[in-house]
Amino acid sequence: MENLGDVLKNLEGQRAADADGPVGTDSQLDHSYCGRCGGLGWYTVDVPVLDPDFGSAQTCECQEGRFRKEGNQRLLRYSNLGQLSRFTFDCLTSPKGSDPMADAIFQKAQSGAS
Repeated sequence: MENLGDVLKNLEGQRAADADGPVGTDSQLDHSYCGRCGGLGWYTVDVPVLDPDFGSAQTCECQEGRFRKEGNQRLLRYSNLGQLSRFTFDCLTSPKGSDPMADAIFQKAQSGAS
């Protein structure tokens, strides 16, 4: 069994190593400076105390692109479409030899996707 003093020294060494640089997902964050949020990615609304939005945290506009990209990647991952994700309505054509009802449904779906 280790001495408690040795365990504490090891913890201090790990804490010092962690302080040298970001770890985990923090290293993936965009720490560029933003005039509105200061690089945090969120800000509190400057409104009077009685306003319902007082004290609420808002996502900064500087993060919208990142959130949109991550959201699209997450949807693609959860959809399990894999190789089918390369297909769009732009590259698909109406199935030949199908019944008129199926063709009408395809045309409706294609026009709604544009």
